[in-house]
Amino acid sequence: MLVISDSDVAKLLPVGEAIGLVRDAFAAYSRGEVICPQRLPLPLLPQGAVLLSMPAFDGRTYAGVKLVAVQPENARRDLPVVRASYLLFEAQTCELLALLAATKLTAIRTGAAGGVAADLLALQDASTLAIIGAGAQAETQLLAAVAVRPIRDAWVYSIEPKLTAAFVARMAGCVPGTLLHEAASSAEALAHAAIVVTATTAAEPVFDDTDLAPGAHITAVGAFTPAMQEVPDATMARARVYVDADEAAWGEAGDLLGPLARGAIRRDHAVGEIGALVDGRIPGRTSEQQITLFKSVGLAAQDLVCAATVYERAREAGVGQHASLG
Repeated sequence: MLVISDSDVAKLLPVGEAIGLVRDAFAAYSRGEVICPQRLPLPLLPQGAVLLSMPAFDGRTYAGVKLVAVQPENARRDLPVVRASYLLFEAQTCELLALLAATKLTAIRTGAAGGVAADLLALQDASTLAIIGAGAQAETQLLAAVAVRPIRDAWVYSIEPKLTAAFVARMAGCVPGTLLHEAASSAEALAHAAIVVTATTAAEPVFDDTDLAPGAHITAVGAFTPAMQEVPDATMARARVYVDADEAAWGEAGDLLGPLARGAIRRDHAVGEIGALVDGRIPGRTSEQQITLFKSVGLAAQDLVCAATVYERAREAGVGQHASLG
C-alpha cells in the first residue's frame, strides 16, 4: 500500500490539470458508466460535525471510498474545517493500493468542478470574480477560475475579516495577472463580478439577489446538507441551474430543498447534470444576460478519478511511503 500525503497530492495534481479529469468524470457519471452511490452522512452530535462516506467504482480498474469529516466550528479554532482520507483499491483483485490524505484532494476536485462549470457556463470574456468564503475551497476555486477565464480582478469576502486578509495575502502570489481585493461586504464583492463562487458553511443566504450583475455565473459549493443554504430563493428561482448529480443534489442541497419547500422552485427546476452538458446532451447558457448556476454537493466519481491519477503519478515519480497492514 502506498501512503500519499496532502502535500504530495497537491504537487502531483495541480487544480488546472484536474479540470479535464473532473470534466470526464462528470460525463462518465451522467452516462451511467461510473457506479457512484449517494454518500452516507453520519452526524457527529453534539459536536455539530458530520462524517461522510463516498464510494465509487469506475467500472474498469479502480474502486475507492473517501471518508470526510466536516466540523464547521474548526474555523474558529484555527483548524481545518474539512479532514479527509481516501482508500484506493484495484477493482479486480480488491487489493488496497493506496491510502491518500484527501483534504487537498477534496479541495482540488471541488475547485476543478467549479472550473468545469465556469468554462461551460460563464461569459467568454468574464474577467471579474467574487468569492464568498476564505477557506481551502476558496483557494482552489480561485485557481480554477483563473485557469478557464482571464480573471483580472477578484474580490474576496468572509464574515471573518482576518480570514479574508490572510487569504488575500496567501494567494496574491499564486495567481499572476489577477488583483485580489478584500471586500467589506458580499455586496461589494458581487458588484461587478461576472463569476461568483460561494464556499461557506452558511445556514442562510450569503448574498442578496439584487447584488448580482446581469449575466453572472454562480458556482455554489458550500451548502451540502438540507440545513445549509448559500443562495437566496430569488436567485435560485431565476437562475438557469445545473447540478453535479440529480439524486444527490435534490436529496442533500439546502440551496435547492429550501426554495422547493417554500414554493419558489419546482422539482424539475434544474436543467440537468453538468455531465450531460459536457456531452452536449443538454443546452447551456441561452443569453448574455442570463444568470447561470452550478450547484455542487460533491460527487464520488470526481474523487476516484483524481485519487487514481495521483496514485499513478506517485508510482511513476517514486513519491509516497510503502506500508503494509499484514
